Formats: sequence, C-alpha cells, structure tokens
Amino acid sequence: MRTWLVGFIMGAALTFGSMQAHAAEAGVSLNTVTSAVPGGQLLVKGDTTLDQLVVQVLRPNRTLLWTDVVTQSELREGVSITLPPSLPVGTYTLLAGAGTVQTATAITVATVSSDDSSESPAHPAPPNPPAGPSQDNRVVKDGIKLDAGVPDATGAVKAFITKEMLDTARLASGSTRLKIAISEASGARSYEQVFPAEAFTASAPDGVFEIMTPLGTVHLPQNALEGINMSEASEVSLVVQKGNTDSMPGELRASLTEKPVIDLLIKVNQRPIRWRNERISITVELDYQPLPPEQANPELLTVWYIDDANRIIPVTNGRYDAASGKITFRTKHFSTFAAAYSPRSYRDLSGYEWARTPIEVLAAKGIVQGTASDSYSPERSITRAEFTTLLIRTLELTATAVEPFEDVRPTDYYYEAVGIARKLGISEGLPGNRFEPGRPVSRQEMMTLTARALSLTGKLKKDKDAAELDSFTDARDIAPYARDNVAALTGSGLIEGAGGQLQPHRQATRAEAAVIMYRIYNIQ
Repeated sequence: MRTWLVGFIMGAALTFGSMQAHAAEAGVSLNTVTSAVPGGQLLVKGDTTLDQLVVQVLRPNRTLLWTDVVTQSELREGVSITLPPSLPVGTYTLLAGAGTVQTATAITVATVSSDDSSESPAHPAPPNPPAGPSQDNRVVKDGIKLDAGVPDATGAVKAFITKEMLDTARLASGSTRLKIAISEASGARSYEQVFPAEAFTASAPDGVFEIMTPLGTVHLPQNALEGINMSEASEVSLVVQKGNTDSMPGELRASLTEKPVIDLLIKVNQRPIRWRNERISITVELDYQPLPPEQANPELLTVWYIDDANRIIPVTNGRYDAASGKITFRTKHFSTFAAAYSPRSYRDLSGYEWARTPIEVLAAKGIVQGTASDSYSPERSITRAEFTTLLIRTLELTATAVEPFEDVRPTDYYYEAVGIARKLGISEGLPGNRFEPGRPVSRQEMMTLTARALSLTGKLKKDKDAAELDSFTDARDIAPYARDNVAALTGSGLIEGAGGQLQPHRQATRAEAAVIMYRIYNIQ
C-alpha cells in the first residue's frame, strides 16, 4: 500500500541512520532521478539483493512525505509515485533500503514555466508541514516515537500505529525487536497503545514490542496472544494506567505512598481480556528513585501483585537495578502491580551474620518465610520437600504434571513443586517410587538438586573436573552420583565449603539453603 504522510510521521530520515556513499554497493541501487514537478509522476526504479525494502521520500525539511514497503521485483519494474499538485519546490531526498543496506539520492522538484518549460527558481519548503489534528508520530532508527496527544476527560490517551509504520520500522531497523515510545501528556492517567491485530497474528515468534510509556515500559512479545481467538480482531491495545489505591485498605495504601502502582490490560477490539499465559513471561520496568530510608538496602525493593481482594502476592523476581534506576519484574498475567519496600527482620539471626542478608532479602521477595513472625530458625534442618519447593520457586521453573511419587499427595503444599522437579529431571526420587518429602536433605543432595536445576536453565556448566574436589579433605565422602554436581558448584563459587570440608552427608540447614538460593537468585 502506497502511503502519503501529511505532517504526522516526522523526522523519518532517522529511520535509515546515516546514508553512506558506499551503501549502494551493499545491495541497493537506484536509477538516477534528478528532477520532478508538482503533480507529476516520479518513477522509482532500481535493483537490490533484498527480498523487501523500504522506499521513502523526504521533504527538504527532512520530514516524511511518502513511504512504502516494496519487493525486489516491484523495484526492478519501477514504482510510480504521483506527486501532489501543491507540492512546494525544493530539493527532496529519495531513500531506499533495510537495516544497514541502504542508499539515497536527491530529487529537485521545480515548476515548469508556461513559455519555455525551463525550471523556475527553487524555493525551500516551509520549515514544517501544515499543522493539523494528527499526532506527531515518528519512525526512527530503532523504532517508533508517538505523540500521546491530549488526554480525554478520564485522563486517558491513545496512540495509534499503522501496519505501514510497523513494516517501515522493522525493515529499517533490521530487527524483530521494536521500541515504541509514547510521549508524556499532562494530566494523563492512562496510556493506550493501539496496534493493528495482524501485528500479533502474523508476527515472528521471537518478535518483541518494547513499549515505553511515562508510567512504565512493557516488553510485549508478538506471540503473547497465542491461544486467543483473533479471527475477528481488527485491533489490539496495550493499556498502562495508574493503579487506583483509593479502594485499598489504609495500611496497604500507606505502604504504597510515593511508589509506582500500575494496572496492565490487554484489549481486543476495545474489549478488555484477562490476559494470562503460563508459557510466556512479559518483562515490565518501572522508573523509581529509592527514598532515603531505602537507599541503604535497595535489595529489599521488590514488586507486589495486588489481586481483586487487595491481597498481596509477592512477585519473587522483582528487583531494583541501581544502574538503570528501574524496578524490573516478569509476569505471566496482567493485573495490578506495585513497587514495594518490604524489609523483614528476625530476632534469631544472631550468630548467623553470614546468612543475614540472604535471609532478609529472600524474605522481602517472598521466596523464604520465617517459622514465626519474628523467627527464622536458621539452625533447623530443611526437608527434601522444603528445599525442592524453595529451588523451584527461586528459579521460577514450570512443567506439565507427571505421575506423582507414592508418598506425595495432591493436598500437600509441595505437590506441584516436587512434580515439576520430577518432570524436569531435577529429582529422580528413591526406590519404590518414593520421594521421602519429610526427610532432612543432606548437603550433597542439596548440591545435586541445585546443580541439575541450574544446568537445566543454562546457568551452570558441568565442565569442572571432579579432581578439583581433592582440595577438600572430605572429598572422598561424596557419593558417586553427586561428585560432578558438587564439582560444578564449587568450581563456579556457588559452594565454598568451611574449614576445608564440604560435609556432604551432614543435614543442610535453613540458613545454608537461603545462602545458596540467594547466590543463584543473583546469577544474571
């Protein structure tokens, strides 16, 4: 589809970045076009090694006059453009290419005199195209910039993207990841980004829209709507809006003072849907400057999911990154989310200073829990069921159900976690199809389960020589099944031992389990 743009896709020269003279040799060439007249035909013809490419005509002030995505055969046959009769005279630019393969040529638009057909003096185009009601939307080098416009009476703004804009941005960037930035609108409480439905129904599986709004950034995969009937869909919207804390209980509302609270919503044909997909994680980023009391312990900053009953469910992967100044989390569903500062302290950690930070940070994230409101019981042994649940929760592992162990019942709190561990090959169980969930886990069992899980997620390579264990005086006590796993963990620094020993048969404690979970939680 040939697309005329009258003043609402601006600055498109940035789409192609810097036009280098040698670019034509890289795969795009244009037949020389030197002049044209208002109302006349402009024939764009050339050759390319690309299957598809973007062709654009820029005004003298570098705003976009015309754009289209054409095929290799169309370029070879020639693409005819009818110029507007009112087109100002001046020097225009013809661009063609995709990604880093691109070229440019100048076109002089001039009027023809009635008596001798000579060109009249060229006059520069106005500095900006005529103003109109359209939003100032721009295709730039790595994506699209959108003007939010003026909020409606409810504080909502909408920004629209066309298929042509998406096609232009994809080909120009040479990437399946597109950044879409929506400008800030004074008084806005809600930002809605509207896409053509085919952006999600005919997209690359690895494509991602990085939608940046003043309230937060959402990395929305283009396959996020898989499983949803889209046969009659014409448009899809992502809505990022300020969360309403007025209906929350006073204590919860007070804890969220000066914290970002957002609602995330998907609409199909303007009808809200409750998006949830256990196979897809969506990353969300919230700008945040820690308050003075939080600056000493920014690791305690996290994210809460607040359900319809105002219950708090910790988002275990929520964390603050000081380098970017953002709180980031991943979610498999859309709802209300809030940044939170959630310090936890336990009175029985004296003598366990080496484990205090891991315990308090993981408690703030909702990964570990105390044995009472003010007690953690760091010295207590941890059972096989408890440790497996902790491991699966920390790494956020999922799997379909499998045949359970004989001694694990569906009513047990650890039923799902143990089932996931079995399905993924993390835990093979014991003879007789047993798991022995209540038995304390040994240190070598703990290390074996951890190494298998990390190897599964690509966070640990089992390429360490088991001979490296010889530096520990009790290495010979490690069971054969555990040696490679223990070697991998010690070689990576996740396990250090104490006093030159690994104590493989000793029961692992809750403090030790928290320390190793804290270390794997922070593996990037």
